[in-house]
This record gives sequence, C-alpha cells and structure tokens, in this order.
Amino acid sequence: MAYNPTTWKTDDVITKDRLNKIEQGVKTATLLSGTDIDTDKDWNGKQITNMAALESEIIDTIVPVPPPAPRLIVAAPSAITPATIASYAGPYAHKPNKSPYWETPLSFSIPSDFSAIGIPALHRLVRVTIAYSMTTGTTTGKSVVSINGVDCGMTLAYPGGTSTKTMYIAAGSTIAFSVYNPSNDYPEPVISNIDVTLDRGYPFGEVNATDYPALANTPGAVITPYRFTHSESECTCDFDGALATMGDFKARPYFPQQPGKISITWKSGSTWSATPPELVFYRSRM
Repeated sequence: MAYNPTTWKTDDVITKDRLNKIEQGVKTATLLSGTDIDTDKDWNGKQITNMAALESEIIDTIVPVPPPAPRLIVAAPSAITPATIASYAGPYAHKPNKSPYWETPLSFSIPSDFSAIGIPALHRLVRVTIAYSMTTGTTTGKSVVSINGVDCGMTLAYPGGTSTKTMYIAAGSTIAFSVYNPSNDYPEPVISNIDVTLDRGYPFGEVNATDYPALANTPGAVITPYRFTHSESECTCDFDGALATMGDFKARPYFPQQPGKISITWKSGSTWSATPPELVFYRSRM
C-alpha cells in the first residue's frame, strides 16, 4: 500500500508514533509495491531485466502491437546464381494402345539438401523455374505438370508448345509430367526438354529457437517470431506444448514470449505456391 501522508497543523507535536509513520512511509517508498502508478513512464531506452513473465492483459502497455518498425526483421531469402537442379532431354511419349488414357512417362524428385550450391539447410522452400515442351498430333492430347500430386498450372494442349513457370516448392518435392491420349493409337503426346533451375530459398519446415538469429541474420540477438504471411502455407508456434498459428494471430496473446520452435508447413491441399511467404521476427533488444 502506498504511503498516506499526514496533514500537519500549526503547533502539532511531533510524537514517536508520527515519526514512526514517517519512517515507515520512507521504507514503503523504496518498494515497487508501494509505488502509485499515476502516469505513463518514459524509460529513456533503459531495459527491464531479470523478469520472469508479464501478464498478457498488460503486454500492450509494455510492448506496443504492432511494435516499432526498427524492431521488426524480415527473414531474407538466400539468393544464389541460378543453378540447374534437373535436366531431362527426352523425348518421353505416351505409349500407344495403352490404357488408361493418362500416363506419367516422367517423374522425379528434386534434392532434399541444397547446401552444396549455397542454400542453407533451414531454407527448405525453394524458388524454381520449370520448363518443358510437348508435341501431339491428337487434337485432344494434352500434358500436365504436378507437384506432389497437385496440378501446378502448366498444362499444354494440342498441338503443343513450351510452358515455363516460376514457383515455390519444398525441397524433396516430386515433379511429375503426365500426358493424355484418348485414342491410344499413337505414341503421343511427347514431352521433352525438361529443365528445372533454382535461384533462392526461404525458411520452411521445423525451426528451433536457437536458429532464429540465423534466419534473421542477427547473431546473438534476442528475437522471437512475430508474424507469418502466406496464402498456401502456415506457421505454427510451440509454447511449451501449447500450439498457436501465427498467420491468423492466434499466437498474438503469447507475444513477446519466445516459442521453443516454429513449424512452417503447407496448408491442406497445397504443395506449391506462386508467391513467397514472409516471416517477420521481433527483436527485443537492439
């Protein structure tokens, strides 16, 4: 309880009880519990240290949400000179007189580790450019490309041509080229000139708290995940077993506690994306 001062009048006598009250008031004033919080306090850049925790109900009065822009750090991609990671000249044709009408003459998986070409192990989401050609004399012939079984929108139809697309896929993904021929009389469609190049990587998969500074390129800093934005993938935080998803701000009540790890994974039904994700960290000490 804060000190309640005595109102003195002329000719009042200083007694031992009144002196004791003054001394107890001085003692109370040295304790945080005896301080009246009656105004905002500018801490002038000083830190509050050795604190176990802050209640979530008062966190906005300590750490503004959103935090000041200088304290937010976007995890930058790791960029390299474009490197070819898969190349198949072909040709690969639909077998004639074969049922079913759909066939997959070529399927392969990209590497799970790109450290040899300069992509860190934590950057398991990579930007690739896929190119291929198709020819067919069948008016209903066509070809599609899928990433882990999901069509990625590179369909070619009669009479064929070339398709090129840049997208974001996970390391170790399987790329499959399938062709369709309803007549089944000729060895077509034919696909060829398959080429996959890679030029950058992004954080993906499970990331431990000890890896946060590396992703934010801030060695030794105390940082914590703040925001994750992406339409096809999501970032889940683990707070001592309590899971919270960052994308829809379910993790916000825990901020700025540091989760033990984060897990960036595809949302249900997604295996690729046309756009990159954005992972933002908060730096608690500048």
